[in-house]
Amino acid sequence: MPHRHRSPWLPTWWDLILLAILVCSGFFLDDPAFKKHVPWLVGLQMGAHSLISGVSPLGGTAPRGVSVITIDDDAFWSPPLSGIQPTNRAYLADVVKAATRAGASVIGLDFQLKSPGDRPADDPVRAEDNRKLMEAIAAAGEEHIPVVLTAGFILEGGEWRRETNICNDRDKDGLFFSPPDSNPLKRGVSPPAPESPACDILSKLSNVSVGYINLPADRREVPLQFEAQEFDGSGQKQFDSFALQIVSGCAARYDFSGSPAVCGGSAAVVAGYGEVVSLTKDHDFAYAGFLSERAFGNYAVRAQELLGAMQKSSADWDASPFPGELRDRAVLIGATWHEFAHRHGPLVDAYSSPAGTMPGVYMHADYVEAILRGLAKPLSRKCSRTIEFIAGYLLIVLMHSRRGFAQWLLVWLGGSVLIASLALVLSFWGWYLDFAVISALLLVHVFAEHYEHLRLHARQGGY
Repeated sequence: MPHRHRSPWLPTWWDLILLAILVCSGFFLDDPAFKKHVPWLVGLQMGAHSLISGVSPLGGTAPRGVSVITIDDDAFWSPPLSGIQPTNRAYLADVVKAATRAGASVIGLDFQLKSPGDRPADDPVRAEDNRKLMEAIAAAGEEHIPVVLTAGFILEGGEWRRETNICNDRDKDGLFFSPPDSNPLKRGVSPPAPESPACDILSKLSNVSVGYINLPADRREVPLQFEAQEFDGSGQKQFDSFALQIVSGCAARYDFSGSPAVCGGSAAVVAGYGEVVSLTKDHDFAYAGFLSERAFGNYAVRAQELLGAMQKSSADWDASPFPGELRDRAVLIGATWHEFAHRHGPLVDAYSSPAGTMPGVYMHADYVEAILRGLAKPLSRKCSRTIEFIAGYLLIVLMHSRRGFAQWLLVWLGGSVLIASLALVLSFWGWYLDFAVISALLLVHVFAEHYEHLRLHARQGGY
């Protein structure tokens, strides 16, 4: 019986199965609940995107408007911290004072002030340390510097609920500032008396806001707003993220001072902040230009060295590099120590990202930088999945038109490079082609087709 040649433009059953997998996997990849149960798939996405981030012109640039103060192994595993958690809040107070003295535009404290129980309260043994921290935040307020604290979400019975902090700060979890509102930095609230309890001080401060620190399953998405239960179960509400609150603080600082140098002189703060905030109500945002931890370079300051410089004379302080590294920038204070001992065990609060594994404070700094630089783009998943489908189909057709295995492999390699290049270009618009998944499936498909080709010829006596 003569062999009927199939048109190269028509798919085989293998092609249809593969294309169905591509389409279904594309939509599954976008489902946060699915990603939560397959962390290896999220890791594959991050690894694939790290390739294009590595060649991105943004990936190696220094941050324009963000600096990080790190509490590393040398600080955490030595007195007065001595490896004890929760982190000594009197020490955090000293770091906040140093950032204030350096002239930060906004200060973000990436440490949870979490209550040990289900209501706002703390162990009395930490009362004095908590008061010192609130006094340091009040001192920042006297310099008209916004301070952003954190809250976390936990999953209970299938619903997200905000965790309880040591003080009842629910009136501070809306956006710190938006143009139609009165600027809290202009209210002129008198600082509370130093002998007041910590929560009494916090309730009187107008320079404080609270943002959530939970990260999305796909680290390429910029966390902006999230709906969850209030800590007391009083109902669902929209919470603003730590990064969005910091940018909101930048806008308040700019509105107060009028200085174009605020938060690195970001155009997004000076001109486009209102547009960013309005878009958060209708879109998820994506960020392609992740900065690596190394890219922060001089804008990553060690807390131990910073506090050492604080103890010197004013002339020595002014001659140190720290004012230049922190002044007029959004300054995030966070943990970078190892969990078990000095340089032993995994990094605390570390996450996979398109720029490799990095501590959470750098993740939040990246998100702030994305918004400040106008690089947070509305996601377009349908468009990216459609492009994936068309590209995958055309690559399959091209492979079918090549008879030899070497030619098939050459087409696969060329097609993979083309898709990678397309992914790099489209990522600047928040269109993510997870080309590593596509390329892997197509490579399997190439070998499956070649194997069937060998079997067919073997049956016909051709080999």
